[in-house]
Amino acid sequence: GATFLLNTPFPPESVWERLPEPVQRAIHDKGLKFFVIDASAVARACGMGGRINTVMQVCFFSVSGVLPHGEAITAIQTCALTSTRPAIRRAARLAALACGCCRTSWRT
Repeated sequence: GATFLLNTPFPPESVWERLPEPVQRAIHDKGLKFFVIDASAVARACGMGGRINTVMQVCFFSVSGVLPHGEAITAIQTCALTSTRPAIRRAARLAALACGCCRTSWRT
């Protein structure tokens, strides 16, 4: 099945019960691999404000198998080095390293 990565402020253990029943059913029926992360909190902690793109990219690459986890982190860190702004480079590197927290998955 495909991979579904959800950004949510809720703790992983309470996310499923918060999803509408038709969404739960679709995840189950389609055999999706379901992962959650609070990418907003990770971005804020890394000094990126509300910009969650880097966090979500690394996590999705990792959990979907598009790239192995280490390669996903390296790819984002390499891209971050091309920024001319030191704060962006630092924040992107921190976000990439913080993405180990997206590895929790549920399969129903």
